[in-house]
Amino acid sequence: MQEPVVVFCKERSTAWLICRLLRWRQVASLYLPYDATPEEVLALNPKGIILSAPLDEPGATDGLDSRIFDLGLPVLALDGVAAALCIAGGGQVSPVLRSAAPLPLKLGEHSLFQEINATGNGVRIHAPLQLTGAMTPIASAGENIIGYAMNDKPVYGLEYPIERNDPDAAQILTNFAYGICKCRADWNEDTMISQAIGTIRDGAPEGGQVLCAISGGVD
Repeated sequence: MQEPVVVFCKERSTAWLICRLLRWRQVASLYLPYDATPEEVLALNPKGIILSAPLDEPGATDGLDSRIFDLGLPVLALDGVAAALCIAGGGQVSPVLRSAAPLPLKLGEHSLFQEINATGNGVRIHAPLQLTGAMTPIASAGENIIGYAMNDKPVYGLEYPIERNDPDAAQILTNFAYGICKCRADWNEDTMISQAIGTIRDGAPEGGQVLCAISGGVD
């Protein structure tokens, strides 16, 4: 049975992008609605959870069941969710800052940042975080903290956008999946074929027939 990384995002396009990047690295991933229950999450036998919401929009965790943070699963909270969890944990978040030029990143010695060279990279939008003693800083933009790890649970917050054609974003997701969640590299062609056959068998009526229509081109 596969053990996927479950993805929750306010923006569906971001969710699908994260899933595609993980699957490209052979990590099984599934997108769930933002209001999915812990029971629905556990039914998928997941290895970890990724959460994302826009940093500059309010209500990053509105509709999210807070019990998912108590499942004992590793959680990677990105952008607005990272800021919201900082506040929920007793910290403070300053207003969002926008810079014309990317602010240089300072990445700590953490498994999330393996094989990433931050030299020359940076972020243009961030909200400086003020952490409590329950959080350890792991990343900064300029002099401002933008990333942390919770001390009492495997929850990691990072104000770093997941964007197309950004190898560092893909590497952060990969590090979370393999280094922290201990996922297996089991998302491949054989897996997809097996899942497709199983879905067809489950949906076909007993003794019935199946019509398969296939198009050409990029499909």
